[in-house]
Amino acid sequence: MKKLFAIAASLALLAGCAAQNKPEPTMTPTTEPSAAPETTGTWQAGIASVTSLKTNDAQADKEGSIEINTTIASLVLDDMGKVVYVSLDTAQNSGAFSNEGLGDAEKNAARPTKKEQGEGYGMIKASAIGKEWHQQAEALEAWMTGKTMEEIMNLPVGEDGKTTEADVMTSCTIGVSDFLAAVEKASQSLQPVANAAAMHSASESELTVKDAAADALGSVQVNTSYILMGTDEQGTVLFTLLDTAQNQGQFSAEGKVDMEKSQSSLTKGELKDGYGMVKASSIGKEWYQQIEGLTHWMKGKSAAEIGALPVDEAGKTTDPDLMTSCTIGVDGFKALAAKALAD
Repeated sequence: MKKLFAIAASLALLAGCAAQNKPEPTMTPTTEPSAAPETTGTWQAGIASVTSLKTNDAQADKEGSIEINTTIASLVLDDMGKVVYVSLDTAQNSGAFSNEGLGDAEKNAARPTKKEQGEGYGMIKASAIGKEWHQQAEALEAWMTGKTMEEIMNLPVGEDGKTTEADVMTSCTIGVSDFLAAVEKASQSLQPVANAAAMHSASESELTVKDAAADALGSVQVNTSYILMGTDEQGTVLFTLLDTAQNQGQFSAEGKVDMEKSQSSLTKGELKDGYGMVKASSIGKEWYQQIEGLTHWMKGKSAAEIGALPVDEAGKTTDPDLMTSCTIGVDGFKALAAKALAD
């Protein structure tokens, strides 16, 4: 999603949030971008997600399922600690399986996010205020814009996860707890960024279902990658934040969910060295370090230049400069950047 920013007066009306806890350090460049614009560093940006799993065992007459909901928040704050940009969305994906532990190929495919589904999500018929899911999420974004994190986190929420704030309830009656959690999490890992003329955010999910066997559990795994990019008036990338939420639920050959192995986990970026890629890396770099190499490479480039990044059949780049800092598959991230910048 892209939001344009007017200069001067419009910026004075907008707002952002003070960083909390342990902000992640900015990355150390490993490749030099071509013609990268100067950055002022007066704004701060963060992305984060929270994930929950909903499970059902398979029955003789009904398939089981593992539903993975990843709620994503992209956040940008001005130098006064007020929100100038916030984007909220939920990637909801579910894998189905039988009581024999076999996945249902016809039902096991990733879906567009709730916001991307637009009117197709079908909430409006049951909405007390006559608004679709994406309209309610956008109303909450509008309410957050111009506020500090303290003001946002003071939004009253009932036991059902819905807000009890009268003004917000006129345009948003969906649950807001996960949105607030994701925004708060994004505010805890802010990075200084350049003041941008436009913001772009997007996500993409991949769902994989593995059949169970007598001696091995089956699984439903969802990888949801999400991105936040800022560009100048010419469309040149000023900054990129990128992460992947990888979550999995497991089930037996009898179609029973293993609850101990069906819990949400930290994102790849949050795991840092705990992700464990460095041992197998030919360049001795962890996943998050390679992503930093990729996002640094994107800085100073146009959508066309990013789209022209060469990749091989395995989806890995063949660009000599980028290969010194990033040897993981980048084809999906390249497409994700294109998706964000095209909006």
